[in-house]
Amino acid sequence: MLLGLALFIYAQIDTETLTAEGETYVRTEVELRNAVKDSAKGTAVVIVLGRHINLTKTTLTIPSGAEITLRSDKEATKKEGVEFFRLSGVEDESTLTVETGGLLNLEGIIVTHNKGAYGWGVDVNPGGTLTMIDGEISNNTAGIGGGIYNQGNFSLSGGTITQNTAEEGAGVYNGNNATPDRANFTMSGGEISNNIANRGGGGVDNCGSCIFSLTGGVISGNTAKQGGGGVNNHHSGIFYLIDGIISGNIANWGGGVNIWGGEFIMSGGEISNNTATNIASGGGGVAFDGSRFNMTGGIISNNRALNGGGMYTSNGEVWLLGGEIANNVASNNGGGAFVGNLWGFYVYDGVVFSNNQAVAAYNRHPQDNEVYHTQIGSKVVWTAPFRQGYNNYDISYTNGTLASLK
Repeated sequence: MLLGLALFIYAQIDTETLTAEGETYVRTEVELRNAVKDSAKGTAVVIVLGRHINLTKTTLTIPSGAEITLRSDKEATKKEGVEFFRLSGVEDESTLTVETGGLLNLEGIIVTHNKGAYGWGVDVNPGGTLTMIDGEISNNTAGIGGGIYNQGNFSLSGGTITQNTAEEGAGVYNGNNATPDRANFTMSGGEISNNIANRGGGGVDNCGSCIFSLTGGVISGNTAKQGGGGVNNHHSGIFYLIDGIISGNIANWGGGVNIWGGEFIMSGGEISNNTATNIASGGGGVAFDGSRFNMTGGIISNNRALNGGGMYTSNGEVWLLGGEIANNVASNNGGGAFVGNLWGFYVYDGVVFSNNQAVAAYNRHPQDNEVYHTQIGSKVVWTAPFRQGYNNYDISYTNGTLASLK
């Protein structure tokens, strides 16, 4: 018994790789790749990094049928004075790739690239699954999906996706047009922050009939040079905002959320303190030019734009059935909402417009006001002292032909 214990302790000291209690401890790239290879046998494997590891060959692939958890050794990180150990990818490669049928759990490492290197953080193939509950995905650069390019299933409940860059979807790109299976991204916690997109989707880009559900967590401080500083939803993508915060993001239009040719369903959560910088359009909180926007709850507040401090709408249908649009500022038209196409803008009883501000408004004919009034419930709460809310402060609109309230 004593001899066996002595040999076990010796193995801990003398070797770099140790498997104990279902965990495989690794300190080198070779050990890491061998541990992943062994996992393909079909058993769930927990791989613990005992130091920073720089990949030198190619992406680290999670194969089909494997279930792998990656985390940092807490005692070793304390000794090094860091929170997590880094796994750094090679030039022109994703650091991690999850194959179809593979499952990867990130529970406390940093997925990154060395400074100046190009490549995704994690590439999830169609049918692959990624979950993240802690750690960080940072400083990755790609054409689409700087931090994560998800074509399968991605669940984020903790950790941070930050300081990634891409043309589209700097933090997360959720898109899968090549297969009949929709990419699915669910965010219930964690943070997507300070990512930069050269086109759309500083935080998240949801595209091509794929589904993004935000039920918790924060999307903040992201930037897009075109649409959707926080979230860009387009080409039939479906975005559910149930809870969580989209705040402090900046874009040319749709500072918080941009919807183009997709569907946005908001039943809760907060879109606040976002900014749209475009001098022609706007939408500090939300810019909508697409199929349908349903709002039944939540709040759009303290956003800023030239037109439509809270919301800028054009084309498609906007149904405001509940929730609050408050304290938004437009330096030109429509503090709460700017409506460019009136036939699809409906406001129902229970919606609250309050304390929105704007500078200018379009001149409207009396007959336009009468038609527009058919789009609005009789008990909508408006900014005092105005009796009707379709004014410059709460809603500003251009002349147009309206459909009757449905």
